[in-house]
Amino acid sequence: MESKEKVWTKKDNVVNVSPNPSYTGQISISSKTEKTLHFYIFDLEGTLIYQTILKTKEKKATNLTKGTYMYNVFANDESIEEGKLSIK
Repeated sequence: MESKEKVWTKKDNVVNVSPNPSYTGQISISSKTEKTLHFYIFDLEGTLIYQTILKTKEKKATNLTKGTYMYNVFANDESIEEGKLSIK
């Protein structure tokens, strides 16, 4: 029997990060899938700032300082989404 597991592509947009930009230093991260996803925020120097595991529940990242960040989402040790995040 063939596996029905979803094969993700970077075009799938499986997480919602809001607000972006944030003026409060806080963002909400939610997954559009029931799969376990690993979510990471890095500063522009590549330092890990925040990490969490998403699985349908909304998570909050707080106390982010002003600046531009990159986020990356992984499923099964493979990067499936990335983007920029701005804290004003």
